[in-house]
Amino acid sequence: MRLTVKRVERAAEASGTAQVAAARGRSAMITARKLVPLPPSPLPDKLYAAIDGTGVPVTAKETAGRDGKGEDGRARTRQVKLGVFFTQDKVNDGGYPVRDRDSSSFIATFEPASVFAGLVKAEGIRRGAGHVRQLTILGDGAAWIWNIASAKFPEVILSFMIKQRCDLGGCVETVSSTQLGAGSRSCLAGV
Repeated sequence: MRLTVKRVERAAEASGTAQVAAARGRSAMITARKLVPLPPSPLPDKLYAAIDGTGVPVTAKETAGRDGKGEDGRARTRQVKLGVFFTQDKVNDGGYPVRDRDSSSFIATFEPASVFAGLVKAEGIRRGAGHVRQLTILGDGAAWIWNIASAKFPEVILSFMIKQRCDLGGCVETVSSTQLGAGSRSCLAGV
């Protein structure tokens, strides 16, 4: 059998499309409570969700009809929204937290934040967010991230926002935290 680059590319795209459709269907069933995953066993003490967005370069065909940030107004990137859920129950010899081995699960989409929010909620449910002692949301200052956090996980106890400011003197990271009460809609805007 002879495989061409194009054949492998088409197979990968078809496989990825099928996987995305299956994940979307599972997420919809979880958030509608038609599929209720069992809590992880053993149940971790802490669950983290890191949420962010970034621009990825794409072809001109993929940015057609989108406004860009360049001087010519053309879009050269699209925003992909990313999420990673992981656990951390140990610290190293220096006292710093260490991510549990093989505990990470990832979600990503080019869809709007409203669609991504459902994927985040479903993954949180699947990972046992409602059963852990502490759920921590990690994100930067983007309002869409904190809107997802407060709307989809109103029970979140602790949230961190890492804001990076860069200038000619280098980058400075500011870490802020807030305690959110049950049902709280407050977030870390403007830090």
